[in-house]
Amino acid sequence: MDLGDFLAKFDIISRIEGWVSTFLRADWQRARRHGVTGVAGELGRCLTRSNAPAIHLKRNAGWAGIQVERLLASYGVRIFDRSFTKDVLRFRVAARQHEWADYLLRRAGVPVVTPPPSETNAQVCQRYAPGAMPTPWSKRPRRAPESLEADDDNDLVGRLFSLIDGLF
Repeated sequence: MDLGDFLAKFDIISRIEGWVSTFLRADWQRARRHGVTGVAGELGRCLTRSNAPAIHLKRNAGWAGIQVERLLASYGVRIFDRSFTKDVLRFRVAARQHEWADYLLRRAGVPVVTPPPSETNAQVCQRYAPGAMPTPWSKRPRRAPESLEADDDNDLVGRLFSLIDGLF
């Protein structure tokens, strides 16, 4: 363990950001559709972090953390709870974006250490040359947003969830 690894253990700001982001990126809409048990289940997933899988990348293999973050951000994937060791860069993504993030990283040729979340990801990525990427969402033409049904926006909880959804 070198000095950087030792100091990274005491990076309390990243730990706090990771816990807060785990709650903010939770799938509260899906949980709310299942009522109290759904919300309680999502809260449990937040506390155990099972709603935010970690992705590990080989460190010092040609990809800096900021390059990976920018790559994923261009496709709508936000990363959080970043950390590192001597050999590995680690971060988390929302569970609903895990397969997409893994697919993008493998397709770009980023050295991912964690096993793929599905065999389909590994098989599809082998069809393309490393670095052959789909068009980033940030470069696609924008479509007019579909109208949103506001069935439950009149109650306080519905308005709160709509406000939170608008932020992310």
